[in-house]
Amino acid sequence: MMISCIEAGRLLSESLDRKLSFWEKVKLRFHAFICSSCSRGGKQVILVDEAARRLAANPDLLETVAGVKLPEKYRRQIKEALASRDD
Repeated sequence: MMISCIEAGRLLSESLDRKLSFWEKVKLRFHAFICSSCSRGGKQVILVDEAARRLAANPDLLETVAGVKLPEKYRRQIKEALASRDD
């Protein structure tokens, strides 16, 4: 039942792109319960993913928060990449 940190990382990464099966979720949650490093890392991955989605929806936030103006070319690429993940 216990999976390695490498397997947990793989499942976490895949969970951003697809819905995990019931047993994959159980294994990942059990591992995160036991392994504080993976638990922390998982929370960070989710936080970064959410931030990227928010910035893709409103790229002007980057300029407001960090004083950085992202070129239109890269804004478009980010939006397209995130949109393809939602399919």
